[in-house]
Amino acid sequence: MKLLTALLLILIATPAAAVMNWHYGRNTFRVSGEGHLGVLDDESAFTRYNLRLEARRRLPNRWHFGAVYSIDEFTVEQGFAARDAFAFLETNYGRVEAGWTESIATKMGLTLPDVGGTRINNAPFFLPDDFTGYTNPRVFGNQFAWRMNMATMPTNPIQFGMGTTSWHQSQAGFNNSTDVALRFRKPEGRIKSSVSAGFSYVERPMGFKADAFLPPVFATARYQGTLAGNVQWGSLLWAVTTKVTVDQNPDLACDACAGFRTDGIQVGTGASYDVLSMSFSANYIFSNIGVFGHDTNVINNHTAMMSARYKIDQFFSVWATGGSLFSSDPIIGINPFFSAGVTARF
Repeated sequence: MKLLTALLLILIATPAAAVMNWHYGRNTFRVSGEGHLGVLDDESAFTRYNLRLEARRRLPNRWHFGAVYSIDEFTVEQGFAARDAFAFLETNYGRVEAGWTESIATKMGLTLPDVGGTRINNAPFFLPDDFTGYTNPRVFGNQFAWRMNMATMPTNPIQFGMGTTSWHQSQAGFNNSTDVALRFRKPEGRIKSSVSAGFSYVERPMGFKADAFLPPVFATARYQGTLAGNVQWGSLLWAVTTKVTVDQNPDLACDACAGFRTDGIQVGTGASYDVLSMSFSANYIFSNIGVFGHDTNVINNHTAMMSARYKIDQFFSVWATGGSLFSSDPIIGINPFFSAGVTARF
C-alpha cells in the first residue's frame, strides 16, 4: 500500500502540479505533497510520502476559516488514519487550530538540513530495527492527539505559540499536555537567520511513545525542551539543534520498558549548499539515553552522513545518502549505510 501510494504521487506530480490551487470566489482549495522511492544498501526498498489537503474561505472581515487534512507514511506506520485533521481560524493577529494535530512546539521547531530522502529528522530508514535512541530533534511523541493550538502570525520577527490537550488522550498514551513555542526570524538581508525554542509538559505518560526507536514511557510526567537555530548566507545553510528530555519518576519495571530510562539528550548540527541543479548536505547527530538515571542502561549514539541531490526539473530529483552509525550498544556497534532514490514534489 505504501509503495502504491508513493508511485501514485510520483505519477500525478507533473500533470497535477499546474492545478494544485483552485479559487472560487472567496473559497480556496490547495493540494500539496511529495513521494519518495529509495533503496538501501541491503537492497531493500522503502517509500516516503505525504499528502496535504486544505480548504479555506475568506470571511467579509478578511479573516479566513478553513480545514486541513494530511497523511504520511509515518502516520500509517503508527496505525493512524491522519497526521492532521483540524479546523482553523486565521486573522491578522494569529491563528487558532482545533482538532487532530501535532504540538505547536513541533510545528514551530527547526530541524537539520538534509537533501536526501531517508527521513533523517524522524525515524530514519537506514537505522537498524534494534536501534535505541532519539531520532527527532523537535518536541515529539504527542503528535497523535486532539488539541487546540494558538500562534501569532509568522509575518512578525517574533512568533509565539501555545497549545493544550486538556483532556485524557488514551490513544496517545497520556492524560494531557501543554506546549509553548517561540521563534525569531530574520528573513531579510544578505544573512538570514532563525531561532526556535519549544517546551512540552506531558502529564501521566502511560505507554507514551516518545520516539519510533524508544520503548514506551510510564512516568508521573515528561518534560521536553528544545533550542535550535540556523543561519543562511546565499546558498549555504548551517543549523544546530538541541533537545533535552526528562522523565519524573519513570517506571522501569514495566514489561514494555525493557529496563530502559528513555529520557536523555540529543544534539545535532549540519549544513547544506546549493549550486546550479545540485545540492549537498552533511549532518552529525548525537543522542544519549539514560544520562539522568542511576543503575540503568546508558546508550550513546553518533550518526554522521552526507547527501547529494540532483534536481531534474521543478518536479523530479534524484538523491543519494551515505554515512555511518556508531553506537555504544554492543548489538549495534558500527553500522555504515548507503541509500539512493527519486523524489517527486507538487
